[in-house]
This record gives sequence, C-alpha cells and structure tokens, in this order.
Amino acid sequence: MINQHRDDHPRCETCDMALVRVFALEHPPADETPATRTPPGRLRRLWHKVLEVVVPAFVLVLVLLGLCGPLLSLALDPQWRLLALGLAAPLLFVPITMAGIFLWSLGKSLRELRDLARDRTTRVIHGLEHAAAKLLVAEGNVVHGGLTHDGFFELYMEPEGKAQHQAAKVRDAVKRAIRRIRAGERHLAYHPKCGTSMLVTVALLALMALSAAVIGLLVDLRPRTLVVIGGVFVGIILVAARPLGLLTQLLLTVSTSFRSARVLRVVLGLERAGEIACYAVYFNVRL
Repeated sequence: MINQHRDDHPRCETCDMALVRVFALEHPPADETPATRTPPGRLRRLWHKVLEVVVPAFVLVLVLLGLCGPLLSLALDPQWRLLALGLAAPLLFVPITMAGIFLWSLGKSLRELRDLARDRTTRVIHGLEHAAAKLLVAEGNVVHGGLTHDGFFELYMEPEGKAQHQAAKVRDAVKRAIRRIRAGERHLAYHPKCGTSMLVTVALLALMALSAAVIGLLVDLRPRTLVVIGGVFVGIILVAARPLGLLTQLLLTVSTSFRSARVLRVVLGLERAGEIACYAVYFNVRL
C-alpha cells in the first residue's frame, strides 16, 4: 500500500483508529551511500542506438508495406481488380477500416488537444517530464516511460530501493531540468519518443493506407509509378514522422515558457507487483 490511492479511509484492524496517508520518504537514511554504476561502453551505446533507430524504422517499413502494398497492387491490372475484391475483400479492407477508425478517434480527441494547447501549465510540466527523463537516462538510469497530468507527471523506472537514492535522483534531475530549460536548453523539453510523436506517426500511417486504397481502387498506374509512390510513402514515414512529431509537441503539447517551477514533492508508488517504480512529481509552476 505504498502511496496507494484509496477512495475510502482505511482503519487500523487492532485499535479501529483511522489511518493517515504518509508519503514515501524521498531520502534514505544518511548512513547509506549510493552505489556507483559503470557508464555503458561505446559498443553498448552503438547497439542501443541501433535498437532505437534502425529497428523501429524497419518495423515502420514492414507495417507500411503490409497496409499499403496489397491496396496499391490493385492499380497494376484493373481487369483483376473486381476478382481480387471478391476473393480477398476482407483482407484488403482491414487496413482501410483500421485507418478510418483511428482517424475518427483522432478527430473526436481534437477538443482535448485544443484544451491541452491552451493549458500552458500542463504543457510546461510535460516538457519537464521529457527533460528529466533525458537526464536520468543519460546517467544510466532505466526509464520505461512517463505520463503528464494536471499539476504533476509520473515517471516509470526500474525499482532500485532506498540504497540507490532513486527518489533523490529523480528530484535532482527535475531540478536540473528546470534550471537548464530556463537557461536556454529548450531542446531538452522535446522527446522523439513522446506519445505525441507516436500519434503523428500512426496518423501518417492511417493517411497512407487511405491514400493507397484510393489509388488502388480508382487509378490505373504502371509498375514503375507504383514503386515511386511506395517509395514516397516510405520516405514520408521515415523522414517526416519525427520532425512532424517534434513540431506537434512545439505547437500543441509542450511549452518552455515559464517564470519559475518548484518541485513540491516526489511520491513513490509501485506497480506490477513491485516490478515498476512510479515516481509522481508535483509542481508549482508560475507562468
């Protein structure tokens, strides 16, 4: 029950007195010293870079080919178009249906994105989440992800226990993130793995799938032209997805304009039976 949220007020089983919520300690006992961690070597950093860049790009290409390839191929020989639609219509229209559902859901969430764009405090906290995660990862800590809420953000990390001063590391990283962003290092506030960037990438995939459906069902093209169109689709996904995601963060979901920000408290919670440590960092932001 470490920092567990409860709607009711639990009572002691022995004396029947009401229990008082106590936040987990942010600092371990003074006699404990943090263990040092060896920084990753050059080969290991290169391998991590391959996993972060090459593998996701390869997966994106496979997904794009799986979504658009069958639909684009219908434009090669229009005489077989009706036969293909009759025999494999469910398989061909699955990507169209998925793309349509996603774009419809995205359209319904535009109001939430608009509200977030107008809430500069939450956008500032979102940027501080990115910056703190970057600083923690650069120091060798494992950060699985983060989530921004109204007034605070959460970071999901590997639990290391009190002996590692992990809560103190999180607080220190957030403080340094605040100082460095106010000093002009605004690039720290934008993260390529943010959910905003992922949303832009999936939106591009959905648009590519719908475009492929229109081309395959309504247009007659030569193989060379289709190869060029497929190459353009792949290029848009691989080249434009990341900068468009960062641009969307800049315009809608992240802000680096604030007068001051102060950490109020860092609250530890455990998830997945103690396998993940969730640190909730609460702020007082002055715009």
